[in-house]
Amino acid sequence: MISWHEQVKLHRKQLKLTQAQVARCLSVTRMHYVQVENGKTNPSASLQMEIDRLLKNWNDEPELTPMFDYMRVRFPMHDHQDYRSDSRTPDI
Repeated sequence: MISWHEQVKLHRKQLKLTQAQVARCLSVTRMHYVQVENGKTNPSASLQMEIDRLLKNWNDEPELTPMFDYMRVRFPMHDHQDYRSDSRTPDI
């Protein structure tokens, strides 16, 4: 039976990913990921689930980056009358 570590390594190679790419996506060092993949270090349960999720749902498309071309900022106004009055119109 193939171990989890070996399955991860095979799956990563099938996806044609480098260890550095996977480590970067997991926010761990490459050396830590290498030790996990080679079975020298056992990952935490959360890291193991994250590795499984990452390899299962891998997508080659670039990550979407939100872009804003318009942003409206509103500031609270406490003295409405001061801002509404126009100094050019005479008081009647």
